[in-house]
Amino acid sequence: MSLSRQALRRALRQRRSALTPTERARAAERIARRLMLSPHYRRSRRIAVYLAVGGEIDCAPLIRHALRAGKRLYLPHVLPNGLLRFLRWTPSTPMRNNRFGIPEPATPGAPPLAPQRLDLVCLPLVGFDSRGNRLGMGGGYYDRSFAWIKRAPKRMQGLDAPGQWWPVAALFPEENSGSRRRKMGTWPTVSVDAVDFVQTGQTPAPRRPRLIGLAYDFQHVPRLHRAHWDVALDGAVTPTRIYAFKR
Repeated sequence: MSLSRQALRRALRQRRSALTPTERARAAERIARRLMLSPHYRRSRRIAVYLAVGGEIDCAPLIRHALRAGKRLYLPHVLPNGLLRFLRWTPSTPMRNNRFGIPEPATPGAPPLAPQRLDLVCLPLVGFDSRGNRLGMGGGYYDRSFAWIKRAPKRMQGLDAPGQWWPVAALFPEENSGSRRRKMGTWPTVSVDAVDFVQTGQTPAPRRPRLIGLAYDFQHVPRLHRAHWDVALDGAVTPTRIYAFKR
């Protein structure tokens, strides 16, 4: 990109802020519908979501469905060292604002869930590219909290495991046929399922969560520079399509 990360972040945030409440609500509903139909979401029991601020994609439609489906939801809690821990959330959980004015579970004594035990993490973002690079707000909270993924063995990351993730053509046949298919192309299918056992012995391998960005279509940009601290996304969901990225 010819723009710096700061200039690109500013431009995308301005465009995001210009959306009407109706446009934001429509995008959130369509994204939730796409994500909740995916096999990986259906298999996930422990899902981290976020409370939207500044025009981010609202997780409310997804939260409603997840609660009805009996899934466990977790919200990020910012620690003084800049790391995130994830606390269980239900509609009755007391909340309080953190130093950024974002509501968090007001249950400091509750045991947090280790990030390795999450199945799916929904991330807010400012921009993303086709390689899974994510442009956030600049604080680096998610990158620091999931930096261990980059050091994880391949088998923990699920890169060489069998299986298909998000066979989108089967999920949305009406949007993968006819003129729309010719216009948009075939939806990608990427093998990224995690495995349950390591090669040596039968010790259960720690399953790492899938990191999925929720975004408006215009937040997809041609290319982002990947800094050494950046943790790439496994996928992204927009109102019109699902992206799957291979690590």
